[in-house]
Amino acid sequence: MTKPRIRHIALNVRDREGLADYYKKIFGLEEKYRGPNGTIYLSDGFVGIALISRADRPWGINHFGGALAQRREQRSRAFEILVSCHGSGPWPLERDVGSAGGALEWPRPRHMTADEYLERARSLLPALRERAVQAEQLRRLPDETFKDFQEAGLFRCIQPKRYEGYELDPGAFYRAVMEVGAVCGSSGWVLAVLGVHNWHLALFPPQAQEDVWGEDTGIQVSTGLSPTGIVERADGGFRLRGRWSFSSGCDYCHWAVVGGVVPPSNASDPPDVRTFLIPRRDYRIEDNWHVMGLCGTGSKDVVVAEAFVPEYRTHSYLDAFLLKNPGAVVNDGPLYRLPFGLVFANALASSAVGVALGALETFREQSKTRVNVRDQTRVAEDPFIQLRLADSAAEVDGARDRILSNFAEMMRLVSAGNEIPLTQRARYRWDAAKAIDWSMRAVDRLFEASGGRSIFLDNPIQRAWRDVHAMRAHVANNPEKIAPVFGRSEFGLPPVDIRF
Repeated sequence: MTKPRIRHIALNVRDREGLADYYKKIFGLEEKYRGPNGTIYLSDGFVGIALISRADRPWGINHFGGALAQRREQRSRAFEILVSCHGSGPWPLERDVGSAGGALEWPRPRHMTADEYLERARSLLPALRERAVQAEQLRRLPDETFKDFQEAGLFRCIQPKRYEGYELDPGAFYRAVMEVGAVCGSSGWVLAVLGVHNWHLALFPPQAQEDVWGEDTGIQVSTGLSPTGIVERADGGFRLRGRWSFSSGCDYCHWAVVGGVVPPSNASDPPDVRTFLIPRRDYRIEDNWHVMGLCGTGSKDVVVAEAFVPEYRTHSYLDAFLLKNPGAVVNDGPLYRLPFGLVFANALASSAVGVALGALETFREQSKTRVNVRDQTRVAEDPFIQLRLADSAAEVDGARDRILSNFAEMMRLVSAGNEIPLTQRARYRWDAAKAIDWSMRAVDRLFEASGGRSIFLDNPIQRAWRDVHAMRAHVANNPEKIAPVFGRSEFGLPPVDIRF
């Protein structure tokens, strides 16, 4: 028997019962098993589409990608179907299927807590620290690191539950990024960007999410969000070509999201800035990542000769700003009512805070044993060294606490059904930019006071210095460009930059 894969599940409810009949008709579904909690319909050969008909659950139509129906026994027609619920269930169908052998069950997915998620991240820290030099030499993450991240589920933190994500609060994700970044800046950066892309994809139309995760919920997506390519309108979508740089982690990704400006239909209309989701077959990766910082991120160029992108595989920045994301029809939890610009920017900021925390630890430990070669006094006794440590600790801790407290407040607001006022959003965006600025200044201060040994390549503090400056160079991390977002808001002026 071919190993079947359940791609879609529809719930038949109230006035939407016609949708169940529609699904059965267009996919040729037939009733296979009936139980007290619903009915399973499968396409011929148990390959393709499954539909759960259930009249007493007000869930509408849901799509759960990647659930597997697996043959477990070898005798004729003997099998057991295990359906993993990635959403609002479970609704177990407990019925012996007689001559078919086995039983149907729908086990509840294991609930992931923030503490458990962080413990998974912490368990990897010794290995990530050891691989930091190897990552720089490879100019991308070692295969073992990406595999560890995948197996530990670290990219799933803010991914939708319906696609086997955990839907934890962003604070748990940012703390994990900080702790990983403290031992390897490149690993923290890749975790930050690929992890936040799984949140971003949840804002796209449902079919786009299904295209990526329908068969494998562990598929990752890289980005190149600067609108450097050429976009043309076409029937049903857009034509795309060009080059996008800084696509971190792209070697391990099967899809990419790139930025572009859609030409207005009418000359008087404003430009329509969007992101476009493209599969790996539509682009090539140019290995040009020869840099001084974040060397292990593999942030290479993505090059598209020409690709067609259907309308549903795009996401408008204006929709993101107005919180009118098309993905909300299936991902309507508080996590997906947060502003795109804030979730993304703070992922980057968290990786910088992590690097600064690592530099702070390295400086503290190294200074305990350092001796001034001129007078043989202990460096730790020097009040100027103590002041540098104190100032840096205050900045880094302040940056970390501001990020976490801001998102705790945002989650409190959206969980209560309230909107985040634009004035607060503007302030939170400024705080993210300042978090990176504070982190860079703290590492600069520590590096300057670390002595001649700090420039050796086996000293972690020089890598932290290079990494945090590379992070600060990212276009989204420039406080001089972000200050007007906050400044205009404070003066009551309308926003010009809507990426917050």
